[in-house]
Amino acid sequence: MASAVRYYVDADTLGLAHVLVTIRGDVTYPGDPGGRFKRLVRPACPIARTRTPDHEWLPVAAENGWLVITRDQNLRNKTVEIETILRHGAKVITIVNSRTHKGVEPPKLDVFRQLRVLLMHWDDIEGLLDLPGPFIYDISLTGIHKIA
Repeated sequence: MASAVRYYVDADTLGLAHVLVTIRGDVTYPGDPGGRFKRLVRPACPIARTRTPDHEWLPVAAENGWLVITRDQNLRNKTVEIETILRHGAKVITIVNSRTHKGVEPPKLDVFRQLRVLLMHWDDIEGLLDLPGPFIYDISLTGIHKIA
């Protein structure tokens, strides 16, 4: 039985993508050759290269109705990418570090911390699937916030 992909994990979070495809059948990432999850077969990702520019893969993700998971905190400051998100109706969530107190540097967003943030907010994330794009949300250990 074919799996319906619902989430696209950006190339900047490939470690997270490799974890997610082992526990969910509805996740893909750039360069994903496809695979199996239980009885589901995940097709190869049509975005074949990890170095595909954002303005090229965002329309593909939007056309497929995928919710994009990225760590690119600067995405909302990139004019071409924002225009692409808006024009194609992309749905994007960005995993960000929590704000810190008194200038203390937050811990690095390694794969474990990325997974922790996602799992804390998974019900909210699934709720975003049915919303029409375009939108960008930031998620962190402290919450989920609409940016655009």
